Amino acid sequence: METTKHINPDHYLETEQGRLFTPERSAAAWELAYRDLDKALSASSPATKLYVVVGVQAAGKSSWIQQNAAALGGDAVFFDAALPKTVHRERAIQIARSHGVPVVCIWLKADLQTALRRNTQRRADHQVPEQAIRSVFAMFEPPSEQEGFAVVHIDDTEPAPGSSIQPMGQRQFPSLQDLDQQMIVGWRACEMALAEGGRWDMDESGRQRWVPGEAVWSHPQVPYLQFIEIWIQLVDGRVWSMLSRIDDGSGFHGLYLVTPEASESGPGVPASIGYRDRLLAELPLGLVRIKDMRRDADGFVVEMCMHIGQKVVRFLSGEVYERGQGLFEVIELDESILVQIES
Repeated sequence: METTKHINPDHYLETEQGRLFTPERSAAAWELAYRDLDKALSASSPATKLYVVVGVQAAGKSSWIQQNAAALGGDAVFFDAALPKTVHRERAIQIARSHGVPVVCIWLKADLQTALRRNTQRRADHQVPEQAIRSVFAMFEPPSEQEGFAVVHIDDTEPAPGSSIQPMGQRQFPSLQDLDQQMIVGWRACEMALAEGGRWDMDESGRQRWVPGEAVWSHPQVPYLQFIEIWIQLVDGRVWSMLSRIDDGSGFHGLYLVTPEASESGPGVPASIGYRDRLLAELPLGLVRIKDMRRDADGFVVEMCMHIGQKVVRFLSGEVYERGQGLFEVIELDESILVQIES
């Protein structure tokens, strides 16, 4: 087996003489694969995701994992098998659920002739009987989120031999509209408190001093979460950073996206009680539909509405200011990203 993070029942069929298949060895291989999946997920972190990569034999599942594993990070675990029917996918989902790990399904959707052609290009002991491929193709049931997947991503592209999946356009500054029809598999952000908390007090000399208190991250009067940067992880391994810029006369402001290479800060938080770096588990995962964008007179995006499944996520360029006595004011076009989640 290549790595405990890439689990494929076929790996357990390898011998010094090559891959050896018998019904008994195959049954044992599946049990070993599920054992190692359970073991890998038992050591999971809050960022761990299980990628169940499915599709007819020779669809390109192992190649997809090799091309994307580094970009998806060290917390990604891959289960690689045909799993053509819903019932075949249940056990992996149940194991992940027992460890509280979200499951992303990657369906490599190759047509039958492509799979048959690729199969003949494999080394002899890795080739699958043609009838087995035809049988799996005929019985295949498309995966769905109703099975328990957080995200289902269909990849029906056929990369050139030896190529890897390339980021769209290799641009430093993606457009916000580029998020439309993307599959989001993770959110992380640097959150800024609505208020730092604390109070003014008198010290022994009679001078006023600020006594820090607990940061206020949410308040009944404020319908937003507040962030200074949001990192959006896509299913193909790309990570885009969302930022907001005040109208400072530079000719560029509002909400915008950058790639990690162009991000000024990168993952991390300022050294202050009023900031924290965290995963945004409350934000939905799945296919994005951009429905509305509100722009200012100069054409820059002030507010964006993103539909994911049954939820709507609104992003507003602005900032929340504490005005005292439990009162807050929201100012548009500022350097924070205000986020609101609606069912």
